[in-house]
Amino acid sequence: MKTTALIAQQLAPYGVKALPYFDRLKIYVDGKTPLADLKLLLHLNDDNYFENSPLSQNEHLVYMLDLYRPEPVEIKSAIKGDCAITYIEIAFDLTTDCKATLKAISNFFNRHLVRIPTNRPIHHVNVEGSTNYFSDGSDPECFVTYDDLPSRKGPPDRCFHLENRFTKMAAVKKHGLITLDDLVKFDFYRHWDGVLDLRQPNFTELGKLASGKKITRQAWIDFGKKEWGAIQSIQKYLLAHPERVTAFPKMTMDALQKYLADALSIC
Repeated sequence: MKTTALIAQQLAPYGVKALPYFDRLKIYVDGKTPLADLKLLLHLNDDNYFENSPLSQNEHLVYMLDLYRPEPVEIKSAIKGDCAITYIEIAFDLTTDCKATLKAISNFFNRHLVRIPTNRPIHHVNVEGSTNYFSDGSDPECFVTYDDLPSRKGPPDRCFHLENRFTKMAAVKKHGLITLDDLVKFDFYRHWDGVLDLRQPNFTELGKLASGKKITRQAWIDFGKKEWGAIQSIQKYLLAHPERVTAFPKMTMDALQKYLADALSIC
């Protein structure tokens, strides 16, 4: 069992529902699909938007659809001609009607979830309550979390919301979302297994780096445990101390079960 399935399984006894879905996408289509069929898609969500706006360098794609919470099967049924997906938001909601459970889930992800870009500095911005941006505005692969809004897909319960946004067509294609069939067959759990970068502390290494002192190994461990105890957001901590990333190796499946169980002990 991999990361996403294990999280869903371990949260299920607490009444938490795991809901992966496409939150939003922009798709350009050619003129082969009757306008009446395209407009049917607009009625599926009040926020859906349509305009006559050819895609640059692909002028045969003359219409742009901006769809919220789209169902891939319905899109495939409506669109008959050529198309290009240029923007997509892939979401994963962990919904619950229990405040304590939501707090436990939020604490777990805040303390263990990181995003370490390959060729960019570590980024973290907290805006509008609990919304956390793990990417800056220039990154075509934006990552966002929040826990202060209801789920957009399931029942109107509280949720911890994870969202991966691809804001350019090249980023969309990189993740294999090229055709309408790709949307229909998309494996959400496999995607999130590749996105969720969960870390656990190595107390010795953390104590060594945070103390900056040549002391005994046990003293480093004690210092590392104290440092870890004060961390509320590991991403924010690494933003301030990027040189300490080696103190947080990738989380093992056994550690995932342990740390998630520890977080849920408040429920």
